Amino acid sequence: IMWLPTDYACLMVAELQRGKRWSGAGTRILQFGEVMNTKPDAIKAFSSGFLLFQKEGRVSLTYSQKLVHSCEYMKVTVFYIAGIPQKHTPVMQTVIGNTQAAYEGLQLVGTFAVHKNAR
Repeated sequence: IMWLPTDYACLMVAELQRGKRWSGAGTRILQFGEVMNTKPDAIKAFSSGFLLFQKEGRVSLTYSQKLVHSCEYMKVTVFYIAGIPQKHTPVMQTVIGNTQAAYEGLQLVGTFAVHKNAR
């Protein structure tokens, strides 16, 4: 994830964590690691898979995954959590089905605005 507000920037890399589940039988979370952050108090990463945006900005997200095989389908959804009460809103999603390929790739790319204190 690269966060580009008007006066600073943050670059984070995420890895799919095996065994860590958010909800649902096959749901996995991403573990974020900070690569560069010009204002560390503006965005924070948590081991639960959430990012806390403490300032407004825009998020540019690129997610790529190589699958060993595609005998089942896979869905990747990015949720934005904001408001009072906090509401989970899907802002990006991609699905790949059974392509009968030995190797398959999945990619999700998009940009959306974030508000202060949103996750």
